[in-house]
Amino acid sequence: MNKQQHTYQLPGLLTFAALLLMSFTTSNTSSKAALTEVSKIFDKLNLSASEGKNVCYLNYTVTAKLNSKETNGQNIISTSQFELITNKNQSRIISKEMMVLKDEENTITILPSRKMIYLADAVNGNKNENLYAKLKPLQDSIFKHSEKVETEDVKGKTYNKIITIQLDQKMANFIDIESASYYINTDTQVLNKVVVNYLPNKQYQQLEYNFNEVSFNYNKVNMQAPVKKQVFEHGKNLKKEYQDFKVIDNRKK
Repeated sequence: MNKQQHTYQLPGLLTFAALLLMSFTTSNTSSKAALTEVSKIFDKLNLSASEGKNVCYLNYTVTAKLNSKETNGQNIISTSQFELITNKNQSRIISKEMMVLKDEENTITILPSRKMIYLADAVNGNKNENLYAKLKPLQDSIFKHSEKVETEDVKGKTYNKIITIQLDQKMANFIDIESASYYINTDTQVLNKVVVNYLPNKQYQQLEYNFNEVSFNYNKVNMQAPVKKQVFEHGKNLKKEYQDFKVIDNRKK
C-alpha cells in the first residue's frame, strides 16, 4: 500500500464522538464488564476537560484508507496529525492544514496554505455544555443497536486488550460505520488506538486513530488569555507571522 499526502475531509467530531460513546453500548452483562475499562478512560478525559482549570492535551494521528484507488490500483492512504488542547472555556485544534481556536466570544480558523483567517462569533450557550450530555440521545440510540461485542487479550504490546463493537444494520446505516475496535491498556487506563471500519461503498474503507500523547494537566500553553491574542496584537493588528494573511470577519457587528 502506498502512503500519500492527500487532502480529504475527515469525518466530523460528531462521528468521532459516536465512536467514543460506543464504549457504553451493549446489553450483554459480560460485554459490559469488558467495556467498563474503555468507559473509564473516556470519563477521565471528559471530567478533566469540563471541570476546574485543568488543560487537557491530546496528540493523535488519523490514517485513512479510502475506497478510491491510486493509478497503480492500490487504495489511497492519507495520514494527518492533530493536536487538541481544551479546558472548560476554550479549545484549540491544530494540524498542518489548519488551526481552529475557540473561546466564549470568538471562533478563529487559520488556513496557512491559503493565508486566510476567518473570524466568527462563538456559538451561544456552547461554552459550558458537556459533550456527553449533548450526545446523550445518540448514546441511547447506539445502546439499543449494538449487535455484537468481542474481547481479545493481547500480550507483548503497549495495549493488553482489543474490544470490537459491531453495530446492527439500522445503526450502521445511520452513521455509516460497520464496527470499531478499541486497543486499550487496562492496567494504565490508556487508549492506544481506535480502528473504524466503514460500510462498503463509502468514501472511507477504514480510519485508524493512534493516540500519541495524552495529558490531563497540560501546562505548556496559556489558556486564560482570549484566543484573539493568538492572532492579533493590541486587539487589531495581526501578529508578525500573520501579517500577509487575509482576514474574513463574519462576526455580527
